[in-house]
Amino acid sequence: VARHLDAHFMRRTTVPELARMAGLSPSRFARAFAAAFGLPPIDYLIERRLAEAERLLRETDLPQPALAPQTGFADEFYFSRQFRRRRGRPPGSLRPRHSTR
Repeated sequence: VARHLDAHFMRRTTVPELARMAGLSPSRFARAFAAAFGLPPIDYLIERRLAEAERLLRETDLPQPALAPQTGFADEFYFSRQFRRRRGRPPGSLRPRHSTR
């Protein structure tokens, strides 16, 4: 399931869908996943999406509003809110600064 989340992090998914993949009830799956990975499945997915957003912020010139759909977030405001909450700073803070001469 974690490999599936890593490969398909842009897709919308639910715990019941993931539980079906694992052949477990949703509650049992959520407990087992959290025990194995240290995070509930949806938090794992959000972290995976944020890791991709961090990469894109550092390596591309994509405008910040375009990052939400590129990384699986429903909208730019939710993306920005999750980024600030989980990283302690705004997404734009990862953009490389251009030197001025």
